[in-house]
Amino acid sequence: ETNLFTAVLSQAVHDVFSTHVEKIDKRQAMDFLTNDSAHLRMICELAGRNATYVREKIKKKLLSDD
Repeated sequence: ETNLFTAVLSQAVHDVFSTHVEKIDKRQAMDFLTNDSAHLRMICELAGRNATYVREKIKKKLLSDD
């Protein structure tokens, strides 16, 4: 089960940073990973990850890519 939710997080990260992903899918993944939502917190918890850490790492990476 942990692997499944880790894969969900990995797919969202992939969608945000891939060039071949549709803009709407990119935006949804970015919103999912950068907003403090109950969904992100739940997925991170089930994946054994800290949602705040995940969110901050993604934001930092997005800012460094600009």
